[in-house]
Amino acid sequence: MAETAQDLVELYVYKKKEVAIVCPSCGLAKTVPIEPLRTKGHWEVKAKCTRCAHIFRISLNFRKYFRKPLAVQGQLIDAASGTTVAQIALRDISMEGTGIEVQDTVRSLARGEVLHLQFPAVDGGRIVKEVELVFVRGSRVGARFTDKNFDPAVFAWVSAK
Repeated sequence: MAETAQDLVELYVYKKKEVAIVCPSCGLAKTVPIEPLRTKGHWEVKAKCTRCAHIFRISLNFRKYFRKPLAVQGQLIDAASGTTVAQIALRDISMEGTGIEVQDTVRSLARGEVLHLQFPAVDGGRIVKEVELVFVRGSRVGARFTDKNFDPAVFAWVSAK
């Protein structure tokens, strides 16, 4: 049987001790402890329904904040020289960071590197945030905002309709 989007169950588990898993086929709900699943990270795991034997995938989301899909152009800038390192597209954003797709770069990017991220604000202005690159996998980059204070300009993107 072909797998469908309904065969993926996303679970938000930040600070939870247990979570309810609902079979996408028959609707059986089962509460399971989250601790044994913490070692799985964000990667998907397989589950099998105890009622109908349907096999489906579970995506574990341990994020503290909601991550909103986004399609916004921007740049990564070297803080010391002020030169553009890469032209990028922001693919998602949360209050703590963003998922980036590198479109054009003048050099390779490295995990742990600190750069300035520049992108348009919802109101038409510009946002410049210092970010630390937490993962680099090909053209996909995960960046964490280094400033932990509430930023109304980032919140405007996260809460925009």
